[in-house]
Amino acid sequence: MAQNDPGAAAKLTSPLSGDAQADAASYVISQWASDDPQAAGSWAASLPEGKTREQVAANLMNRWAKTDPAAAASWLGNLSEGPSRDAAARAFTNRITSSDPQAAVQWAETISDETIRENQTESAARVWLKIDPGSAINWIGNSDLPDETKARLLPPRT
Repeated sequence: MAQNDPGAAAKLTSPLSGDAQADAASYVISQWASDDPQAAGSWAASLPEGKTREQVAANLMNRWAKTDPAAAASWLGNLSEGPSRDAAARAFTNRITSSDPQAAVQWAETISDETIRENQTESAARVWLKIDPGSAINWIGNSDLPDETKARLLPPRT
């Protein structure tokens, strides 16, 4: 049903709970995101905050950012702050880091969970350092990253 009528399949996930709901909703969003990511995003954003919404938002971003990162970024930018937005931003930064580490760093900085934000930012910055060391070093040096993180990322001064 998720392949032929994802909207109807999405409605069938409502009465489920816990892992069953999260798993069913994740399957639905994976199918839906391929055909109509905007509609899938509307449904994902309508879910109550919790495990299901976090999993669905991350799966949506993983699929959508692969095919249309600009549209995925637009949707992500309108998602209200919370754990599901953090999950979506994490998935988005993971997906775009290899192609656009500078943008990935900027998106990682929007994550509200400090641990996730710092891990995602550092990961994207490491890729950025390999692709464009001059810009990355400049950004890292002027960033609000903790001094320990800067020390891990930046080459030692001689």
